Formats: sequence, structure tokens, C-alpha cells
Amino acid sequence: MARRVRSGSPPAGPPDDAALDPGHTADLSDAYGLAWAWCAFLVARRGAGVFTGFVRTASAQPGQTGRAFRAAYGAGPAGLGGAYETWLASWA
Repeated sequence: MARRVRSGSPPAGPPDDAALDPGHTADLSDAYGLAWAWCAFLVARRGAGVFTGFVRTASAQPGQTGRAFRAAYGAGPAGLGGAYETWLASWA
């Protein structure tokens, strides 16, 4: 991932569901690395309590994940893309 960030093509958000599906990809390590980085960014942004609350709400209400995310973070994942790229750059 650091190579991607340094080369100017950082991920804009979390991996999609297909990237985390073993039936669609032979190597899950990149997708899981991206997922970990996204979660670490969310914790850094609003704290572990907000992140945990979001996960619990999303798990309890599967059809409302987007709504739970916006309630916790004030925007959808795409709305945090610039902040995520900046956060990643600080690690690269």
C-alpha cells in the first residue's frame, strides 16, 4: 500500500465486497490490508468508541450500513476520500 500511496495512486476508500471474496480474487492480502487501513483511519478520525458503535449498529441493522456510517462519520465513505488519502500519505 505504501508503494501505491508514494506513486500517487492511493486507494480512495475501503475495498469493495468483491475484493474480500475468496471466490473473486486469488490473493486476499491486499484487500485485507486495505480494509485494515480504512478501519484504522476511521478510529483515528473519531475514536474507537464511535467506530465500535458504528460496527455494532451496522451488524444489528444490515440494511442500514450506509445510514449508520453517515450517522457516525458525518458523510459516506466517498465523502471521506480526501481525508483518507491525506491520512495514508502520513504513513507512507
